[in-house]
Amino acid sequence: MKGFKKLFCVFGAAMCLLGSTVTASADTIRFDVTCPGDPYSYTVRKADSEQRFYVTGTSFSKSGRLFCTSYKVSDHSVSGSTSITPSSPSSSGVYGKYAAPNLLYELYTTSSVSGLNVIGRYTP
Repeated sequence: MKGFKKLFCVFGAAMCLLGSTVTASADTIRFDVTCPGDPYSYTVRKADSEQRFYVTGTSFSKSGRLFCTSYKVSDHSVSGSTSITPSSPSSSGVYGKYAAPNLLYELYTTSSVSGLNVIGRYTP
């Protein structure tokens, strides 16, 4: 019985340590946009209350700037903007109003050159 209590205490301590290292993460989706023509990403649920969104381009069809706007799908009342280029493919933007978690957000894009296709990741 004494060995069982000791094993249970060690197991409990290990679970406390493991549980304290788990962090929350936001939902991230892959996007494939072309401007003009197909400038929208899929919608994605915002998983946290952080007031920034993140965009990373992993493939650019040509040189140019992709202007990225993240907005709340239901009414477009919350939005923020940033831009990315092949030489600076990652960026974050700040929302102009409080961006509530557990709502759907979408990325809308425009570009500095016609026919720019960008593939990448978006986290609202």
